[in-house]
Amino acid sequence: LVPLAVVDMLCLITVNVDLIQCIVRRFDPLTARSIKVLSLPHVLWVGVVLARISSLLTVVIAVERCFVVMLPMRFKAWMTQKVIFVTTMFACVIPILAYIPVFLRGKITWRQDVQHNVSLPYLTLTDFALNNSHFLDVYKNIGLNALFRLVPMATVAVCSALTIVQLRRYRVWWTKTRGAETERMSERDARVSITLVRVCVVFLACSLPGVALQIAFLTEPQFDYHGEYAFTFKTAVDVNELFLCVHSSVNFIIYMRGGDDFYNTFRVVCRKAFPASCYRCLFRSVTRTRHSSANQSQASNVSDDTKRTRKMSIQQFVLSCPLMVATLMAFGCKMNSASFSQGKMFYRQLICPGEVIKLQYCPYVTSARTFAKCASACRQQDGCVGFTRDPVTEECRLCDTPTADDCGNTEPSSTMESFEMFSCGNGGTVLSYGQCSCPLGTLGSRCEKRMTDCDDLNAEGYGDGVYWILPTMTTQPFRVKCEMQWGRTLIMDRWDNTVDFYRGWAEYKAGFGDVAADHWLGLQQIRALTISRSYEAIFEVHLRVGNWFQQNYRNIQLTDELQNFALSFNGTDSYATPVGDSLSYVNGKPFSTYDADHDDDATVNCAERHHSGWWFGGANCTECNPTGVLLQPTDMLRTGDPQEVFWSRDLGDTVPHQIRVWLQRY
Repeated sequence: LVPLAVVDMLCLITVNVDLIQCIVRRFDPLTARSIKVLSLPHVLWVGVVLARISSLLTVVIAVERCFVVMLPMRFKAWMTQKVIFVTTMFACVIPILAYIPVFLRGKITWRQDVQHNVSLPYLTLTDFALNNSHFLDVYKNIGLNALFRLVPMATVAVCSALTIVQLRRYRVWWTKTRGAETERMSERDARVSITLVRVCVVFLACSLPGVALQIAFLTEPQFDYHGEYAFTFKTAVDVNELFLCVHSSVNFIIYMRGGDDFYNTFRVVCRKAFPASCYRCLFRSVTRTRHSSANQSQASNVSDDTKRTRKMSIQQFVLSCPLMVATLMAFGCKMNSASFSQGKMFYRQLICPGEVIKLQYCPYVTSARTFAKCASACRQQDGCVGFTRDPVTEECRLCDTPTADDCGNTEPSSTMESFEMFSCGNGGTVLSYGQCSCPLGTLGSRCEKRMTDCDDLNAEGYGDGVYWILPTMTTQPFRVKCEMQWGRTLIMDRWDNTVDFYRGWAEYKAGFGDVAADHWLGLQQIRALTISRSYEAIFEVHLRVGNWFQQNYRNIQLTDELQNFALSFNGTDSYATPVGDSLSYVNGKPFSTYDADHDDDATVNCAERHHSGWWFGGANCTECNPTGVLLQPTDMLRTGDPQEVFWSRDLGDTVPHQIRVWLQRY
């Protein structure tokens, strides 16, 4: 019986190991094992819960019977009671302790479910997330999920107490004074026994639908239906509990028929617990066999205790060996895999109402009695992104091409319906209930809109401000300041004179300053913008007295860092109040800083001379110095210091008071 007791303890650990596993993997344990099949009757879910309860209950009975047989008679009853109490309570305390950090670290909030237009309780666990800015997946109906786990724990605790009460009846047997007193039961013991047997039998009977449901989960997909237009595919993860239910049920039957003493007690209890007709039907044939066995044992030299113990040991070993192997296999599989299975969501094709994808775009054709079967086939088929099913002919087409925005690959159909696999674009994360968690710089219900610059944000109706953008040729979003009247993106701002622009190569490459105030956006970011589409650079120069000038440069581009971010443009346009062309002097020149001198004059470091970072070249280095020292003299005249900000053409000796550089689509 020792291996059987070990397996029973492994079963208890298996039931609760996913809770500990979820804490280690930083998942919410309440959602990790939740199974929601909203299309099935809720009574089946009662069966699932009762199956789990009966499994734990019969394990407790198994442990109790094993200790009764194994312990030497010299052990006192109170010692056995303590061992069983600690064993069963240990199985209850582990999962409860696993819940404590969850509810201490998390908080329950109410959020709007856009699919059903209702407010639902959500558990937010920022401390268990992969990072503090990412919220874990949420779940509905906190009460149901809590009951799904806490009720079995409470049942084990109650049954442990009942088992301890029952052990007192065997105290006489343990002290070698067995006799007629064993058959006599006090009224209190009878009530306790009746309650225990009733609970066991009712739980085992009610758990059959739950066991059948778990068997069905091994071969059938599970779905969460989200309103009329979407459902989620999931896979079963409770294989080990199926073995646990069967294993514990067999144990229960063995222990109920294990020995004459226990059999007689069970018979007396059942006579009081159930109607007479049920009792006679249940015990008529068994009683004959028992009486015959009793007569044979009286004629034998072998004691009844030895026969009973040997019979129980052989029955338990023979019937439990296959289940022990299966349970251990399920336990090993459980330990080596996460207990949460991310589902795949399908949504009804709504881009082209009344139409389905053409047959040539659906190369795989099969038959499916339900949409669930068709979705399961799509999930298993490589390259399948959606399916079309005809409910009349039960034809299921698996498509490898999504619906085109212009409906060019669809055709009208009055009977067939199309579903497509739900996915989030631009690296978005699929959440429950048909929602996406979009990365920075993307918008849309499925993260399909990539904000490449301020003009994209302007088209979405956003106003002036600082936003995240994600240009086409980069994977890292960054913040920019936008002016939405023209959809312009600010790449340099010298307005408040609060930032020192005398920086090294690394800082000019990455950018510096506050995007909402004085700043340099960064050579990497400027290049990411200019290589994705055509822009014109707008130099906006303001004087102290308030008047301002502007010069535009068409199709501006930067090379990569290997070529030192060389500047190029196709020409210049004058505004109504032009500031003059001072940039053509350095067209095609690389960028330079004091620690990375790339000008074409080896005798001088232009960036160090002008105390700035810019595109320099030639003996005079440059005709403008927008990133120099912004002196802002009161007389608005140049001081002759080469380090100051200046713009030579047309401004002459007049110095800029403020200067900005924008990028606008060309």
